[in-house]
Amino acid sequence: MFYRLFFPGFEMDQLGEDLNYRDLIISRPYLGVMVLDSDLNIIGEHVFDKFQIYTLSNRFVGKKGLYLSMNNIFDPDYDEEMFRYLIFTPELGVIDDAFYE
Repeated sequence: MFYRLFFPGFEMDQLGEDLNYRDLIISRPYLGVMVLDSDLNIIGEHVFDKFQIYTLSNRFVGKKGLYLSMNNIFDPDYDEEMFRYLIFTPELGVIDDAFYE
């Protein structure tokens, strides 16, 4: 199984007045994950909510699934004192939020 991350298209007016093009250098507003089998056939696809995932780095595959960083400064629940991960599996979608202090 393979995970392919991608940036879906969007219109700038969907983001609100507080953001500008320079903010997109820090993190893109949307991230999608495509799940492929060993023959590279698409098994499934999921697009996360706006600024739910920090899109540029800090992701890994663990025993529970694909861990994606939720430490996005544009997320209203952002807390710089905590590492937050969303755990994704192809069978169940988003299964958990993991928090590490």
